Amino acid sequence: MHTTHSHLLKLRKAAALCAALFLCACNYERIPDVEEGELMTVTLSAGPAAGEQNLTTKAGLTDTQENSIHDLYILAFQSDRDGTFFLKYYATGRPVSGGGGGQFSFSLRRSVSGVADTKLLLVANLNPYPLVNIGMTYEGVQAALTIGELAAPTFAEHGIPMFGFVGNSPDKALEITEGMPSLSANLLRAVARVDVGVGTYKDESGEWDKGGVNFDLQKIYVFKPQNKYTLIPVSSNLEYDLNDIPSVTGPSQVGDQSTNIVEYTITNNTSCKAEIYLPEVALKGGTVYDANHENRMALVIGGTYQGRLNYYRIDFTTEKYNVANVPLHDVLRNHIYRYSITNVSQSGYANPQAAYEGRPVGLDFTAEMVDWRTEDLDSPAPDMFVRLNFQGINGTVVADYMSENGVSKPFTILKKKDHFKTDDGSIKYTPLNYNDMTGEARDNVFNGVTNGGTYENVEDALGREGPYPTLIIAPDNASEGVVWRSTRVDAPKKDRVLDAKKVCWDYRGQGQSDWRLPRLSELMLLWMNKATINSSKGFTSLGDSGETYWTGSEGKNDQVYTVNRDGVIKLVPKSESYKVRCVRQVRKQN
Repeated sequence: MHTTHSHLLKLRKAAALCAALFLCACNYERIPDVEEGELMTVTLSAGPAAGEQNLTTKAGLTDTQENSIHDLYILAFQSDRDGTFFLKYYATGRPVSGGGGGQFSFSLRRSVSGVADTKLLLVANLNPYPLVNIGMTYEGVQAALTIGELAAPTFAEHGIPMFGFVGNSPDKALEITEGMPSLSANLLRAVARVDVGVGTYKDESGEWDKGGVNFDLQKIYVFKPQNKYTLIPVSSNLEYDLNDIPSVTGPSQVGDQSTNIVEYTITNNTSCKAEIYLPEVALKGGTVYDANHENRMALVIGGTYQGRLNYYRIDFTTEKYNVANVPLHDVLRNHIYRYSITNVSQSGYANPQAAYEGRPVGLDFTAEMVDWRTEDLDSPAPDMFVRLNFQGINGTVVADYMSENGVSKPFTILKKKDHFKTDDGSIKYTPLNYNDMTGEARDNVFNGVTNGGTYENVEDALGREGPYPTLIIAPDNASEGVVWRSTRVDAPKKDRVLDAKKVCWDYRGQGQSDWRLPRLSELMLLWMNKATINSSKGFTSLGDSGETYWTGSEGKNDQVYTVNRDGVIKLVPKSESYKVRCVRQVRKQN
C-alpha cells in the first residue's frame, strides 16, 4: 500500500494499546537542585505495546519495530506545603543491559520519610522535555504537550507516542523509598486509528472477507483532520477501569482544522488497515448532513463499481447507514474506528470533493468503535533500533584519546556544521548533505564547488563536517571485507564501482533501504561510545580488537579514512579491504 500524507498524523503500522510497566526500584537524565544523598536508584520494566491480534506487516516494518518502546521519560511532580503538585524534575530511562527486554533505569528523588509526595507521569516514544518547564502544574504540562503534526517516518522510527501514570492514576502520590514494592502503570496511545475494508471483518484473522460485495476499494481520503494533538489528555477526560486500564471519556481537541486532503492508495482492492492515524476530534452532537456538513472531518471512499470509479462519503457514526440525521460520535485516542462496506447500491460521485460536499448516497456499511486491544507477550520485545545521537543517546562521550599515524592524541567531536568549507577554502552556508554524497569527493558538487572535501588530516575533517545529529547504527556488519573502490582511479564516473558505498546502498537491515557509510566524525563518535553501544540488545558488537571499518570521508592522494575497534585512525588506499558498518539518518523528535 502506498500512502501520501499532508498535515496529518499517520503511521504504516499500529503500535499497541497499553504498555505494562513495573516499577521496582530508579539513573537520571536531569534532576536539578538535588543534594547528595537524596537520590535512589529505581528500575522500571516496560513491556512494549502489543497491537491488535494478527496484524500483518506492511512497508517493511517488523512486529518488533511496531511494538517497541524506544524511549521512556519521567516527569516527576512533587507537592508543596499546600498540597499542590508541581513539576519538579525529569528522569530519562536508560535501557538496562541484560534486563530481559524493555527494562529502563532511572534515578528518582527520595521522598520525605513516611510521605507520599511524588506523582510520576510516564511518556514513551516522544521527548517531552523541550516542551515543559520546571514549576508547571499538571494542567500546565498538559497544555504544553500540545504537539503539531508528526510525519510518518518519525512514527516509524520512534513508535507511537504514549503516556501513563505510575500507579495508574493522576491523583495517586507515591512514596519513593529503598526497596519499594513493585508498582504498575499502563500507557495510553495519543492517537486514534481508522480501518476500512470491503465485506465482513473476521476477528479471528483480523482481515475482511469480501464475499459477494461488488466493490473494489481504490482510494481513501481524509478531509479536514485536526492539525495537532495532545500527548496527554485533559485530566477530567481520563479514567481507569477496575483492571487499571486507562481510557478517555471525551476528546482533548486542540489546534486547527486542516484544509488539506490526505490520500491513501489501496493496492489489494479490499482493505486499508493500520495505516490511518488521527488526532482526537469533537463531533458528538452533530448529525449526518447537518449545517456543519462541509466543515468537519470525514472520510471519502473511492472504488470501482459497475466498471467505473465512484466516490462516497462516510461520516464518523456508529450507525449502519450514512443518512441524514444519524448522530455522529467523537474520535477518541486509543480506539479503532472500523468501517466495513457491506453493499453498494448505486453510483457515487465523480470526484472526491463532490462526494465530501454532497449528500451521502448508495453505500451501506457497518461501523465499530473498539478499544485498541492488547495481547499478552511471553517476553517484551526489545527496541531493535540502536541510536547514536550526538551528545544524546549513546553519544554522550564526544572527546577521547585516539591514535593517528601511530600517535595517541585527544580528539573532540564537534557539532555538525551549518556550512561547509571547500578544499580551496570557500565557505558555503549549506550543511553537508551526506545522503547526497553518492560519488567520490571530487564528484560531490554543490553550486560548482566540491560538497565535502579531501581532508588534510583528522583535525581538518572534524573541523569541516561533524556527525549527523540523530543516527541509527546497523545491528550487524554489511560486509566482512570489501574494497572501497574496485575500478581504476581514472575510470569515468559512470563506470566506477564504489564497493563499500554500494554495500550500504544494497543493505536491507531492519527492512530499511536508506543506509550509508558513516563519515569519519560519526565512526569516531561510535568508537568513543562503543562500550554502551555494544551492550545494546540485538546489536552485534563491532568485531574483535583491531578489526578495521571504512568511512565515507576521503583524504589526499586517493585515500580514505578508516577506524578500527582500538581507536586507530588510518588513511589507506581505496584498493584495500575492510569491514563495513552502515548508518541511517533519522529526523530528531523534539
